[in-house]
Amino acid sequence: MFARYKQAARIADLVTADAIEALAAHVDTNDVTSESIVAWNPSPRARGGMLDVTLTPPGGPNGLAFRAPDRTIAPAQVLGTEAQRVVDMTLRGEQLARIVPTINSRRLGELYINGIAVEGGRVTTIRLALGPVLDGAIDVEQSKRDVEAIIARKPNAKFHVIADGPPLCRVLVAAPEVGGLGWTTLQPVYDVEASERPARAEGNVLDNGIVRAEVQGDGRVTVTSKTGARYENLFGIEDGADAGDEYTYSPPDRDLIVTEPAEQPVVDVVQDGPVQATLRVTRRFRIPASLDAKERGRARKTEWMPVVMDLTLRAGEPFLRASLELMNHASDHRVRALFPLGFETQHSHADGAFYVNERGLEAEGDAHEVGLPTFPSRRWVDASDGARGFAVFHRGTPEYELVGGRALAITLLRSVAWLSRQGMRNRAGPAGPMLATPGAQLHGTHRFELAVYPHDGDWSAGRVHDVAEGFAYPLRATVTRKHAGALPAAGSGLTLEPTSVQLSALTKNGETTTCRIYNASADATEARVHVSDIGGAKTPRLVGLLGDERGSLEVRDGVISLPLKPWEIASIKLG
Repeated sequence: MFARYKQAARIADLVTADAIEALAAHVDTNDVTSESIVAWNPSPRARGGMLDVTLTPPGGPNGLAFRAPDRTIAPAQVLGTEAQRVVDMTLRGEQLARIVPTINSRRLGELYINGIAVEGGRVTTIRLALGPVLDGAIDVEQSKRDVEAIIARKPNAKFHVIADGPPLCRVLVAAPEVGGLGWTTLQPVYDVEASERPARAEGNVLDNGIVRAEVQGDGRVTVTSKTGARYENLFGIEDGADAGDEYTYSPPDRDLIVTEPAEQPVVDVVQDGPVQATLRVTRRFRIPASLDAKERGRARKTEWMPVVMDLTLRAGEPFLRASLELMNHASDHRVRALFPLGFETQHSHADGAFYVNERGLEAEGDAHEVGLPTFPSRRWVDASDGARGFAVFHRGTPEYELVGGRALAITLLRSVAWLSRQGMRNRAGPAGPMLATPGAQLHGTHRFELAVYPHDGDWSAGRVHDVAEGFAYPLRATVTRKHAGALPAAGSGLTLEPTSVQLSALTKNGETTTCRIYNASADATEARVHVSDIGGAKTPRLVGLLGDERGSLEVRDGVISLPLKPWEIASIKLG
């Protein structure tokens, strides 16, 4: 199953990359003098974000930044450079003699010859230095005559031809605001100052001017928001026994909960900005290896459980990212990440399918099964006391629990031995086939992507839906060269207002585009769909989920307005 998921993700990435390259091919980059970046925003709301690209900047990596069409400067952070060898071949003199006359200018493919050197030895080496733009003066014809003279003296000798291009630079770019489902073009510039406040890492502290994170001595984290709200002991790890099955968590009669690392955590600075700053926190826990022989408690034998956590702040982002890598050698246990709230609340809110689910501290059970207050979440879960709130973003669909109204717990993994079983504390009988599933012990390395977002008010006032999109749907980018195109350097595809209106799908069938939206709010609202930048919508129609037409809609100044009831779903054909 893991292999299938990876293959599906790989296919999706390739399809997305092809689509972005097709978009870039239609963007007019004639004003660009070198390679440029075309960035695309997969969200229906304007926002910035970080790009991770590899390109050959014309002036090298030092002092590199990027400029948007509106002259906004985007800061860059060089992650590394790599030599780019374009040509590396060995030819006999007679073969090389046929190639030299075909060189009629300094242009070689997409690059330019900026240097020619001939090195003697047992094998003569002809070395070309290539660059993205012309640099210096070279007499190509004289260089050709010099090489031809050497060949004439040694027609049967071997010649090693090497052409080195400019270094490939992998850079992080803090892209400025990109229109909803829109694009922008970023051109390399040098020695200019960016307006974005940088992200920095120093010692055990991360800071980007919006969020401050400090790693505590025990490896947990204290986060302080821009308004001064403080959250302590975040990202704690809780390991407890699990005598349940793949259907239901169930603790044994005697549990042993492990929350403290067995060794002093280690904190290292991985990146210190300005676009992205990262601290690596390494913790090693000693946990029971399994249940005991009678499955009444945990075994005395123990295993090491290393947890490596990369904490990351990006310039301009209001949330702290965390990438956790966990090595599991133990069996029959549950591992959770804990997030104390610093306030008390009786309800949580979690993103769901066309809905935000409000849940309490208890779950409904029956005579045969204990109700477990662990629930699924699609992209985020939030808790608030009304004055302030705390959201956890995640990838995948893990379960969560609001523990005692004072902490959120995210289940990272459950290691169990059975698909279904009987004799559990939380369920009287089996829920399915009683089959042994040794693979469900999940031994090996696992990776989890989380983020924490402190905010004012509840999930709606804190724009949790909106902010979570920056975590779930990052900006995408490709590198392109100078070419003509029908699209301007920047533009918008489709934008939604207000923030409670969410985009569920955008599909195209022939010349007809259909967008499905819904009102993610308990209050009625008026949705505004801005379509002017994608050629407008001459005759938009309201359609049902099955595509049946239910009436026409009016377009005014490129905007379609549509009243929506609480949680209502609507589909619009833009034809």
